[in-house]
Amino acid sequence: MKNQIIRSLLFCAIMIRFDTSSTVAPLMGQVDIVETGVAVQEQVNEIDIKKLYAGVMDDVISSLTDATKIPNGCLQDITISKNHIPNTSEPYDKFDVPKNSGFKSYMTYKAITDKSSKQYMLQSRYAYTGDYGIRKINDRYCVAIGTGFGAQIGDYADLILENGEIIPIIVSDIKADKDTDSGNIMTVQNGCVSEFIVDTAALSKNVMKYGDVSKATELWDSSVKEIKIYDKNVFYE
Repeated sequence: MKNQIIRSLLFCAIMIRFDTSSTVAPLMGQVDIVETGVAVQEQVNEIDIKKLYAGVMDDVISSLTDATKIPNGCLQDITISKNHIPNTSEPYDKFDVPKNSGFKSYMTYKAITDKSSKQYMLQSRYAYTGDYGIRKINDRYCVAIGTGFGAQIGDYADLILENGEIIPIIVSDIKADKDTDSGNIMTVQNGCVSEFIVDTAALSKNVMKYGDVSKATELWDSSVKEIKIYDKNVFYE
């Protein structure tokens, strides 16, 4: 009887899936987080049945003399979209972005040369070259946006795309008003809302080929729909 119950529990656990509409927290157990550039996959390698059903199946658990575990790899299909992993718990202001081209331009971080500026301080003290050759701070991409969002250099922010993808960023430069539209949101010349700061020596070949950071990964090939600006800043952490 005990073995039959255990088999039933294992079957139920294996059938559990999280899709992009799920807001359920990860199953308890050992979790490996694998960065794929944009999305994060949480792969559950092992789940302790005692922990999974603690407080619910006490009568079953108490009969187990050893921890019963699901073998490594059984739940490799379980994934959790990065959209459901909170980027920060800080308060934020959310801005709707007018229809735009979806183009995401880039500039080299070496173009930031004013040593007295916060932009320079970010690149020299905090930033590093990350995936796709984009500069990053605290695992967030360095991006320039327009003054229309009221953001400060060093602010935490999120670019929310039309396809639902979220790109976590640090505001690392501010676009000049003379280059942007009347709302100071997008660059007039190319309809770009976000300008990524990159290390050209390490830049993705796809990005270099098309001149568009959207081509770094197909998940980013979508226009910016909203921007969240958090009440959190690199300089005041």
